[in-house]
Amino acid sequence: MARVIQQRTSPPYLAIVFVFLFLVALTLAILFYLGGDKAKKQNAENVDLLAKLVSTSERNETAIQKLTNTAATSRPRVTVVGQLSNRIRQLAKAMIGEEETTGMNSLKRGEEALKQAEELLARADQSGGLAGQLTDALEKQDKGAKELKNLKAQLALKTGELQKKQKQVDQLSAEQKASLDRLRGQFTDVDKQAHQRETDHQTKLKAAEDEWRRIRADLDANIAEKAQQIEQLRIQFQQAQAENVRLRKQIGEASTPQETVAPQPDGQILEIMENRDFCYINIGKDHRVRPGHNFAVYPRSGIPKDGSDKGKIVVVNVKANVSGCRIVSQKKGDPVVVGDLVGNVAFDPTRTYTFVVEGYFDLHGTQRPSALGTEEVKTLIRRHGGKIIDELNIQTDFLVLGSDPVRPLKPRPEDPPATLAVYTERKKTYDNYNSVKTQAQEMNVPILTTNKFLSFIGYSPTRGLGE
Repeated sequence: MARVIQQRTSPPYLAIVFVFLFLVALTLAILFYLGGDKAKKQNAENVDLLAKLVSTSERNETAIQKLTNTAATSRPRVTVVGQLSNRIRQLAKAMIGEEETTGMNSLKRGEEALKQAEELLARADQSGGLAGQLTDALEKQDKGAKELKNLKAQLALKTGELQKKQKQVDQLSAEQKASLDRLRGQFTDVDKQAHQRETDHQTKLKAAEDEWRRIRADLDANIAEKAQQIEQLRIQFQQAQAENVRLRKQIGEASTPQETVAPQPDGQILEIMENRDFCYINIGKDHRVRPGHNFAVYPRSGIPKDGSDKGKIVVVNVKANVSGCRIVSQKKGDPVVVGDLVGNVAFDPTRTYTFVVEGYFDLHGTQRPSALGTEEVKTLIRRHGGKIIDELNIQTDFLVLGSDPVRPLKPRPEDPPATLAVYTERKKTYDNYNSVKTQAQEMNVPILTTNKFLSFIGYSPTRGLGE
């Protein structure tokens, strides 16, 4: 069987090229159409913008033609709008006096200038025209120029004065700086001198401290030695005091000294004035008698040991060896007579008695012993020539004891601090009273109670005083 063999044909290149060219032509036609449409729109917009900027009739005006020619020939090119903007800027500057760099500000200034021009024209119409306004404006400008000139002249004058003052200030500043430099130099010198003096002072002070330490060491050694000697002497004194008490006891002087000791008479009654409470005694100024001295009157037989008297007298006037006295009191049935003895425990024509006063006293019968009574006792002793000392010693002549103090009750733990303070003070007074009393008995110092003291001193206090 025979086979059919088909003939092979060539590819259709021509058809492909044709199709490709058709597509290209179609694409270009579309692009051209689109570009033409865009150009038409752009052209329409440009025509509309041009109509907005200038009308057809305005294009033929000479001024616009000049601006158009200038825009076409200027290098660099300046558009008509740019030229108008520049003129608006210049007009605004001329009318307002300000200049803006941007176009929008220029337009704003131009609008403001036009508005001011319109207002000016309106005022000009109301006041006789623009010429009058311009004349007034020029006059005001001339006046302002003159004032500006005067102000500039004054400013120049003030500037000259200011420069002159500035020169003076500069000169004073220079002088002050120079003076300050001198003072700084002086201060530096003084500071150096002060530092040197301080150094010298510290050196001398150290030397003085060393010398003081040396002297103090010597004095401490000397004080220690003296203290040892004083301690030895104190021991010897105590031993001698104890020996004195022992010897007194041996000779019988240690038994109740307050009952065996009585003062010696100081004088005697010389004369008694009749019908008058007045007498004379045989002691006076030469015996250290003074007006106001008190004396107790005793019988001529002597002074009783209990101190009881028969009367009391007080010195009124004093002669050399005789004194006139007022009789203050005398016993009923045993009056003061010539020859009676007079005495005062604190008084002596030849010596001074020493007293220790301890405790509180009630001299006026108030039943309330007090420190005021103690001071009164001391005053009486001093008034009559006696001497008050603080502590008992072997030279003490009399111990005057006040009322026996009551032993204070010790406070309870719950009592306030003030109660403890009062207790401590009263306990100290109580212990001191008994200690002094015991010491006087051991040393055989005569003890005078309140009543004995008043009898022996011849003093009659007012009863009830101070109540």
